[in-house]
Order: sequence, then C-alpha cells, then structure tokens
Amino acid sequence: MSDSVLHSLIREFGAAIGLEEMAFDDQQRCNLMFDDVPVSLELSGGEDSLYIYSVLGPEPAEGAKELYSELLKANYAFAQTGGATLALDPGGGGIVLMREEPLEILHLPQLEALIENFVNTAEGLIASVAEASLSNAAQAIDSEPGGQAGDGDGAPMAGTMRV
Repeated sequence: MSDSVLHSLIREFGAAIGLEEMAFDDQQRCNLMFDDVPVSLELSGGEDSLYIYSVLGPEPAEGAKELYSELLKANYAFAQTGGATLALDPGGGGIVLMREEPLEILHLPQLEALIENFVNTAEGLIASVAEASLSNAAQAIDSEPGGQAGDGDGAPMAGTMRV
C-alpha cells in the first residue's frame, strides 16, 4: 500500500469517527482514546504493517503471578484477545494488548471493524487488569497498617485524540 493511500485511509477512518483532521504524527503514530480505552495506531518501520496497541494497565506491584497467569490463559490461541497478543512493555510501560495487520489488505470497512473489535477486547481486558490491581491493592492495605492505595496518573499519551 502506498504512503498516500495509507494516509488517505487514516483520514477516511478519522472522518468516519468524527475526527476530520486525523493523521499520523512525525513518529508515524496516531493516539486515540475511545471512552477510557487508549489505542495507538503506528506504522511499522518498513511501512508494510499497521501496529495497533493499547496499554491495559501498569505491571502489578502485588499479585503479579496470579494476574499474569490469567492473562496468559487469555492469550492462549487468542481465546480472549480477538487475534491480538498480550505482552509486557520491556520499557516499563505496563501490560499491552497489541496486533499487527498487513497494510495491503486494509480498506476502510476492515479497518473500522478491526479497531472496533480491538477496542472492545481492550476494554474487557482493562477491566480485568484494573480489578486485579484493586484486589491486590486492597490486600496490600489490609496487610500493612496505615497503607494507602496509590493511583497511577492514568493520563493518556501526548497528542491523544478523544473519540
């Protein structure tokens, strides 16, 4: 898919969701927020694939083994990930749902359906990660007198467009 066709596809998608000015930034990335679900679209280095990813939450300070066990089960045969993969960001960015799509087969209807399914999947997984984090924080507070649950900043990435 040529660069101009891809940028045209992203503009069409933006128009379809009410973001007339949607475009990739200088890093070939576009950050969106669907309700409380952050989604990034990013061109691969060779510009032959589109990466779609969402940060589901931070790595847990407590109860990581239990949470990771559940996430690995969800990851098995893409059972609960809708064709995406769960991972830990090696840079400390948290738990990530990610998917790679070849650009040559993407057209507006496929892109719309792909992102809708991705957002729905991410939304469910974000809830699961948050629930596990709250449960673990409550257990930590109960076990430490005077403890307080900290809440991360939860701020979307710079340049995020809310949908």
